[in-house]
Amino acid sequence: MARDTGAARAQDTAPAVPDLGELPGGVKAALEAVLMVIAEPAADAELAAALGVPVARVQQLLAELQAEYDGVAGGVPRGFELRSIAGGWRIFSRAGFAPVVSRFVREGQTARLTQASL
Repeated sequence: MARDTGAARAQDTAPAVPDLGELPGGVKAALEAVLMVIAEPAADAELAAALGVPVARVQQLLAELQAEYDGVAGGVPRGFELRSIAGGWRIFSRAGFAPVVSRFVREGQTARLTQASL
């Protein structure tokens, strides 16, 4: 008789990870989506586990996203950046846009911003 463990129950209730290659933008876009919603910096290994891909692949994609956001290779820098901080990765608004973000916040629009956005 098989014993019912908490791990087995968790697997039964966990949502299935879709084939990331079939999603628009693939694994890279999936990583970006996760980075947009995290409240605390996430380590490479955490991100890899969430996406079901090797850590080395996540590290490569993080470097690519960081370069894209910074406007490397002739691209346009974005109003946000990807930073490695406190042992993990997180998206932040660029320091140069602080006056714009502050103005938005001061005008009582904080309900529209998530904590991660601030």
